[in-house]
Amino acid sequence: MALSIDEKQLLRSVADIIIKNQDNAKHLAPLLESHPIFSIILEPIIPCISNSNSNDYLLNVRAAISLIEDIEAKAIFESSYNSKCMN
Repeated sequence: MALSIDEKQLLRSVADIIIKNQDNAKHLAPLLESHPIFSIILEPIIPCISNSNSNDYLLNVRAAISLIEDIEAKAIFESSYNSKCMN
């Protein structure tokens, strides 16, 4: 599924929120679940947002990123994850 430029920009912001702050990601999860495109693309990530404890959160997110099937979405999340780990 090809994402529009706006969807890619939104997905970058979503990735940054999910990777940088689990509490904010928990507030975002219901919106992602109800979005017709992101609920499908981010299916592996959504459960780990609310089901992970804070110690394992980033490890679980990293594992979930590897399960994203959409190549563009996966690349966006990997880029955000890698930039978080470098800081």
